[in-house]
Amino acid sequence: MEPLPARGGGAGKKLARLAARLAAQTSHDVPSDDDDSPEARAVRAALASRPVDEEYLWPDNVAAWECWMSVQTQWRIGMAGGTGLDYAGVQAALRLRGIKGRQQREMFECIQAAELATLSEWAKQRKEKARDG
Repeated sequence: MEPLPARGGGAGKKLARLAARLAAQTSHDVPSDDDDSPEARAVRAALASRPVDEEYLWPDNVAAWECWMSVQTQWRIGMAGGTGLDYAGVQAALRLRGIKGRQQREMFECIQAAELATLSEWAKQRKEKARDG
């Protein structure tokens, strides 16, 4: 994995690639912990046994990744899955982290790039699932 640059528009692009890889490794078809059916147990066991790719970030980019991960509870979910982030929630999360002004705008741009990459990956997964039946 390429390290993210410390500043500038390139950070958003590389954070987006990392977010897309993360989205590709996860699925919204994960059954809830309340589902104790044999199928759900099999899916959870298969997901738990998958190898996990290691990802590396330069120290200057850890803050962007932490911000991205901190807004994962802000996804708006529709009938077809995630439709985008709740930007009011994203803004609140950035403010709570003490990120203001120019730094907040730059971080928001990185988060948007990661959001678009994730949505693109999820759309690709839905298309493949529909094709495969």
